[in-house]
Amino acid sequence: MHNNQDGKSIIKRITNFFKTPMFKKIKKSILIMVEIVIPILTVYIAWKTYTLNKTVDLLQLTNTINNEIQAKTDIFYSVELEGTEMYLRELDGETIKRNQKILFDEKKRIAVASLLNTYEYACQQYISNKIDREAFKTLYKEMIEYIIKIPDEYKFDKGKLPAIYQVYTEWYDK
Repeated sequence: MHNNQDGKSIIKRITNFFKTPMFKKIKKSILIMVEIVIPILTVYIAWKTYTLNKTVDLLQLTNTINNEIQAKTDIFYSVELEGTEMYLRELDGETIKRNQKILFDEKKRIAVASLLNTYEYACQQYISNKIDREAFKTLYKEMIEYIIKIPDEYKFDKGKLPAIYQVYTEWYDK
């Protein structure tokens, strides 16, 4: 019974506190703080959401480029393997028809051009900070160097690859 009286006493004290001028001042301060904090918190949450979405976009584009480069590289290696098989058949004395050689050369030219165009696009995205620059450099530094120093057997105009040259210069001409 005694505890019940203490509980009622505490409730009465709290209720009376809410009626005091001191609480009214505190209440006003709390409302002012809430009016200030909520907009700041809203801006912060919006900024974090934007940053998260931008990071997701960056990762998605990086992943898309990686997949595209891998697919074009696979095609290139497949064509190179076909050329090697043709060469080995010639060594074994088989006659390869002229039109087969022409067709192979055209496949090779298209595979190289497609792969280089993909690297050019990837380098453009790197320059524009639209992909993960550190990951790109780690994954493709050696290949970019190879493209610049690529053998002339592929017969392509290196002047049509300005982004690749810009990235190469950034990485190697320091």
